[in-house]
Amino acid sequence: MDNTKPSGIDWIGDIPAEWELTRIKYCYDIILGKMLQPSQNLSTDREMNYMCSTNVTWNGIDLSVLKQMWFSPSEIKTYLLQKGDLLVAEGGDVAVASIWNNEVQECCIQNALHLVRGNKKDSNRLLYYWLYYLKHSGYIDLICNKATIAHFTKEKFGETPFCIMPIIEQEAIAAFLDDQCGRIDGIIADMEQQIDVLKQYKISLITEAVTKGLDKGVPMEDSGIDWIGKIAEHWEVKRLKYICDLKTGSTPSNNEGINYEKNGYNWYTPSDFNLSLIMKESERYMDNNIVHRDKIELFKEGAVFVVGIGATVGKVGYCVKTSYCNQQITAISPRNVDGKYLLYFIFSQSDYIKNNALYTTLPIINNSYLANIYCLLPPAKEQNAIASFLDKKCGKIAEIITQKQQAIETLRAYKKSLIYECVTGKRRV
Repeated sequence: MDNTKPSGIDWIGDIPAEWELTRIKYCYDIILGKMLQPSQNLSTDREMNYMCSTNVTWNGIDLSVLKQMWFSPSEIKTYLLQKGDLLVAEGGDVAVASIWNNEVQECCIQNALHLVRGNKKDSNRLLYYWLYYLKHSGYIDLICNKATIAHFTKEKFGETPFCIMPIIEQEAIAAFLDDQCGRIDGIIADMEQQIDVLKQYKISLITEAVTKGLDKGVPMEDSGIDWIGKIAEHWEVKRLKYICDLKTGSTPSNNEGINYEKNGYNWYTPSDFNLSLIMKESERYMDNNIVHRDKIELFKEGAVFVVGIGATVGKVGYCVKTSYCNQQITAISPRNVDGKYLLYFIFSQSDYIKNNALYTTLPIINNSYLANIYCLLPPAKEQNAIASFLDKKCGKIAEIITQKQQAIETLRAYKKSLIYECVTGKRRV
């Protein structure tokens, strides 16, 4: 016999007949943290460590940054964390939650966090998993206005639906999910570490090929450049400006002429760069009529795109079709160098480029700096051989990384599904 009943909420569905649907505020005390107080107001105030939203992650408390501010004795009583408290982000990455396990002695919270305490009838650990599901299902995004800055206010938090059941079942569900999700998270962490190793291997493989070549038996000589060291004696060293043309892309006023209908040539932005280093079909296109009217620069196949402004400065991609790009991207068009070889050489310098960016409101690398980067130039035949070798090797690495990333996404989807089934009673524990 089906011992369930409708919850009354579509996205929850049926719940066990003995469960009840309520609101979080009826089960838990929700305390919003203290506003920043950078200086002492009274002699009795104490300077104490506090947690903010950046300290809270789904995988536990992040102590890489630990801040301090002043608290009065009464505020310490209110905001001092106790083992087992649930911390929930009010601002920042809203609704992200973590259980406090006394990671820091005598620590309070700031007002970008909620402190949640259950009673003997309700489990903080179960609420953690409930919030995980709400966050990853999109419910939190629906109720938190992102027009300016999203906030998971105490009111929104408290009014959020919640399934309640006997405490012994809550604890059983939480313990089961701790075990199962711990295993899933362990597998994901291992795969992410493997991906990092593969990415580092790719960097070292490319750097070795474009600075030392494929034939390790050729005579070497000093390049005269400290960070390069010795190179094959038959290679040349030239600045990019002598072998390439550098030009920054552009965006029409009010994005006029940019469309999603494949009307015109690809128009790239930094979001289009990818693991394979090859610029795929873009989501946006530039209308040819606007191009001709405004004389917008068109970049031919073989150009190497470099992000010159923003968080992803230094990223590179190879243009396989005649295309346009926005003003955050510099197109480096080869004159006396193989385009693919140039791609791999510039990729080998991407960290160097990023580390030398100027930081104002956004990191920026200007074209005059890029133009003066030294490039190692083997003979044309050797450039082609290096590019072909790296195409094959990097293609295989990208394929393996993609497979692992897909496996990670599958595991994350399974984890979300498992949590949903348990916290809504679809799977009984």
